[in-house]
Amino acid sequence: MNTNVLSIPHRKTLYCLLEAFSAMANGTLKGRFAWGLAPGLGKSRAVIKWAAAVHIQQAPFSLVVCASRVEQLCTMKADMISAGIPEASIGLLYSGPQVTRDSKGKELRKLAFPSTEDNDSRPFFLATHARVKVNAAHMQQYHLFHETPRSLMVWDESLLISDTELFDARTLIKQLGAQLSVLPVTDGDHVDLHNWLTEWSAVLTTNFKEFVAAGLNMLPTPSFTLSLDQQTVYGERFTADGDDLLADFLKVCDQPMRLLRHGTQAVVSYSVVVPSELKNIMVLDASYAVRKLELADTTIQNAERLPACKALCDFAVDLPTTDC
Repeated sequence: MNTNVLSIPHRKTLYCLLEAFSAMANGTLKGRFAWGLAPGLGKSRAVIKWAAAVHIQQAPFSLVVCASRVEQLCTMKADMISAGIPEASIGLLYSGPQVTRDSKGKELRKLAFPSTEDNDSRPFFLATHARVKVNAAHMQQYHLFHETPRSLMVWDESLLISDTELFDARTLIKQLGAQLSVLPVTDGDHVDLHNWLTEWSAVLTTNFKEFVAAGLNMLPTPSFTLSLDQQTVYGERFTADGDDLLADFLKVCDQPMRLLRHGTQAVVSYSVVVPSELKNIMVLDASYAVRKLELADTTIQNAERLPACKALCDFAVDLPTTDC
């Protein structure tokens, strides 16, 4: 049996997705829509094929794609090039170097493509979520092509860290302390990290002790923050040290957080949202994440309610997992 043959519902779903891309690009569809499709059902491939069609037909459209991981964006750029789009037409922006090495010079990671400049002159642009989520002013510079808003914005995977929404508070406090214990206080190169670790440790410890059972227990935003470049560098450092918990926490530390406690157990949770400044956007994610988004952000509309999709029965349910 050829598992690469798409079923009729699967094929219709992808047609609806492509139709919605074009409708939003030409201005006939406006709003924030979430598409709930499981991994491997062709969401990212649809983006690549749509971009290739725009290039081949020389359509007056431009595109920006935001994803959580740089490696994912590099793969998409390679696939776009394979689909016939010139490399010079595809912008890519991320923090940190293309090649990351440890203190002994050993290569830890090498990205397939370097970060590019003059991205406002490239019709297709790829950027990480973190680059776009800082603030409205920061966001606009990534949403412009020749000084006009890009035709289509795609937010690929709304969750910043898949399957990670809670951090055990006690373990997190312990890991913050562990990093502080090995960081030289007099090392001027890491004074920002030292301040960040110290303040987050104090915030979590204080709020853990002063937890109010009937309150929201929102955690105050620390005065010491790390830049996007610093977050990338130190996140890789934590990962190299085997501290995945702190590396994951660093990726979402700028999000609104609260402390939840039950008995002796306490966790830190963060909100899952798509920036409210993005008024016209397609959010691609798994169906469970789309349901979460609808609850957390009432401005997000489920794409199942689009007219073209309403005609489909059991939209995106029981579709075969296949690589399109």
